[in-house]
Amino acid sequence: MLQTIRLHSFLKLAYPLDYNSNQYAFNFQSVNKNTYFNAQEEDLIRLGVQKLIAAIEKNFESNKNNVVPLSGGLDSRAILGGLMLCCEVRDINTYTFGTPGTLDYDIGNLVAKKTGTNHMAFPLTEYGYSMDELLDISRRIDHQTVLFHHPPVWKLDKAYGDGVIWSGFMGDPLAGSHLGKKPYTTLDEVKKNFVEENTYVKSIRLDQAKDEDFFDHIETPNPIIESITLKEQIDFHNRQLKYVVPHVLMKGYQYKTPFLDSDWSTFILSVDDNLRRNQYLYKKIVLRAFPEVFKYPTKTTGGARINAGKPTLFFHRVKNRIQRELSENFSSVPAPHINYLDFNKAIRERDDLRTIIHDNIMDLKSRGVVPWIDIDGIWNRHLARKKNHADALLVLASLEIHLKSEDLYGAKRNSNDAPEASPSFKE
Repeated sequence: MLQTIRLHSFLKLAYPLDYNSNQYAFNFQSVNKNTYFNAQEEDLIRLGVQKLIAAIEKNFESNKNNVVPLSGGLDSRAILGGLMLCCEVRDINTYTFGTPGTLDYDIGNLVAKKTGTNHMAFPLTEYGYSMDELLDISRRIDHQTVLFHHPPVWKLDKAYGDGVIWSGFMGDPLAGSHLGKKPYTTLDEVKKNFVEENTYVKSIRLDQAKDEDFFDHIETPNPIIESITLKEQIDFHNRQLKYVVPHVLMKGYQYKTPFLDSDWSTFILSVDDNLRRNQYLYKKIVLRAFPEVFKYPTKTTGGARINAGKPTLFFHRVKNRIQRELSENFSSVPAPHINYLDFNKAIRERDDLRTIIHDNIMDLKSRGVVPWIDIDGIWNRHLARKKNHADALLVLASLEIHLKSEDLYGAKRNSNDAPEASPSFKE
């Protein structure tokens, strides 16, 4: 049954549910909604500024090579703003990766240029995927998540191997981005919603499990914390620890995770949920704390400034919608919200991706691990532009690469810097 759940949850969610990441286990026992029940919004903003800056200052070490992966979002920018209070901006290294012409890539590079950090840009449109690097990355992420969503890791090793990577891990979830609006009355309702919201492969059904089959393997915190919505607790203990951690905190680097600071996390979770919804209070806090870096556009607001008015936000929504429509018809136009690559197009048009994806899904077919899946049909429909099966192809190729990486490196390892290794897909 373990193998079945591990395999089928990977095929559905793009990661196995049986993973164990105790290195970043959460402890939110101190969260209490009564703490700030009568607090005024202005007082909460001032207190939030103090706690967020303190969280970054507590993690700062002047003798370290500080590196910030800079995207178009809020969390990496807040970290950059906090580091600029700790040291000279010329002593801060930043890098951005992705597709030129998208919000994440262009805004990240813009902020680095405007602030004057030591910056490197890695356009994935010029990056050549290789099997050797993918096998190494599979090992670094414990053979756990979908692949291909990474910067050029070996280039990062060369540039920042001795550095400290400042990760925005858990920044936006703690601030309320996963809060949701719909109330749930039972744990099963929350788990069903979790499976539905986190289904990665949507173009075709790859797994053979019912949603209910996953429920026993979706970790539930013990004890459940009354002050935090059950939806968020399920997300924190499953998607964040089992999907996000291996991906953004892959082995091979030293990390600082300031948003996990207990004072900050307890504060932001103890605030009334109406102020956390859509990261309302968090946006006020970062704008007040770091006005110099938040005067530039953000991806969160569609390319507008964080404090933009409704007319400006509407303009950017329309602009992005037009760009998305153009992207569907012209290969040279990227969709604005792509984080990495437009894999729908890249699998068809790039020799490196097309070869790696095809070779690995054919090898997976030969293994007989997923005999119910029509791998040839998925591949042929995608190449013929009859269906966008990029999500399914990435997961199937990733599964095969993980299996090969397990053969090469071993599924179980003893490492001081590794979380407890999850079972092999072969067990």
